[in-house]
Amino acid sequence: RSKAEVTLEPQASSGVYNGKIKELVTLGKAKNGTIYYRLGGGKWSTKIPQATKAGEYTVTWYLKPDENYTSDSSAAEPAGEINVTIEKRELEFTWGNNEFVYNGKDQCPELTIGNVVEGDSIEAEVSGEATAVGYHTARVTGISGTNASCYKMPKDRTCQFVITKANTPDPSDDQEGATLSIEGWTYGDTPNV
Repeated sequence: RSKAEVTLEPQASSGVYNGKIKELVTLGKAKNGTIYYRLGGGKWSTKIPQATKAGEYTVTWYLKPDENYTSDSSAAEPAGEINVTIEKRELEFTWGNNEFVYNGKDQCPELTIGNVVEGDSIEAEVSGEATAVGYHTARVTGISGTNASCYKMPKDRTCQFVITKANTPDPSDDQEGATLSIEGWTYGDTPNV
């Protein structure tokens, strides 16, 4: 009996998470037979396995011969195993104003998260809020939300910020440190404060 043959082997179709269903391998072609695919330990099918989420996937395939033909592969002894990766999508972090005036309360730059797929909702955990005057660092320590496991944080996830002294004097300090000047003062006039 004649052999069925693979004319085009399926290949890995890796990519980056985009929220859409993705075919994990390219379509294989065969002469006098049909290529069957299986994702992980799932069922064999002529349909190309698909996935949406970021991760590592294994697609196995074999050639099932037409009647009166033979094949070197079978469901028990597949022709090939293809490892496919859907990479995590890298988020974009944009920090807002990083200069604050002391107000006695915790302050921190506002973080805007970009490069999020429509329909997903990603929130960041930010540490580094500060009250004291001086230089401080805000840092993203983690992310959560819809499909958060399909995202990765950028390498730069910190923001330097500064809190400066308040310019308006405290009313209780009005007279503290006031000095009298006698320069240009004439007897009987009120001193210059």
